Amino acid sequence: FMNYEKTSDKSYTFLKVWNFISIIFSLLCIIGVILYYLGITTNLTFGFRATGTFEDPNLAASFLIISLGFCLSYNNSPTSNKKRIPINLLLILFALLLTSSRGGVLGLGVGFILVVLINLTNKGIKQIAKIVVFLIVLITIILLINYIYPLDIVNTSLGRISNISTEESGTNLRLLLWRTALTLWQDNPFLGVGFGQYLHNAQEIHSSIVNIPHNTYLSFLAE
Repeated sequence: FMNYEKTSDKSYTFLKVWNFISIIFSLLCIIGVILYYLGITTNLTFGFRATGTFEDPNLAASFLIISLGFCLSYNNSPTSNKKRIPINLLLILFALLLTSSRGGVLGLGVGFILVVLINLTNKGIKQIAKIVVFLIVLITIILLINYIYPLDIVNTSLGRISNISTEESGTNLRLLLWRTALTLWQDNPFLGVGFGQYLHNAQEIHSSIVNIPHNTYLSFLAE
């Protein structure tokens, strides 16, 4: 999308619709986390982590990363206003931060490296330079605001993302969740246990389980 000088009407409509959806989704993530810190329970978070309309914050992060690419293309399409502040990108990146997804941040980094490599072959240096400057400015602003006026909503997410634990207990927990998901699938191979019903059924096998499977594929199989 970003390397086409002329975007077809159908392609532009697709980008425009996706941009609108991603803005709404990002706002739901942000509002959900704010309400959580105000003591109001909603289905828009998993604990303090933003999920939006998904069940898993990592899935929400994946959707936001995909949306980031489409919204970058939308902002760079011939019919868009290049001078306006990229509110859509700001909302998406802030919502991504609130998912507290370490995998999401890693995915964002890997995706960015791929974009750089692709644009190097297509002589898209200027495009890359714009993105790099934008990200540096955005990160600087977030850190500066948080330094002047620390917010729990930001510190908690940054703390989780930066705290990559290698403790065996964390690994064992994941393995338990995955084995339980496989057990539920084996017991219900055709219809599963029902959408969003992993946790309820998993607790009948292991009462200590309080987490979702943390694996999208196994979650689909089980449910």
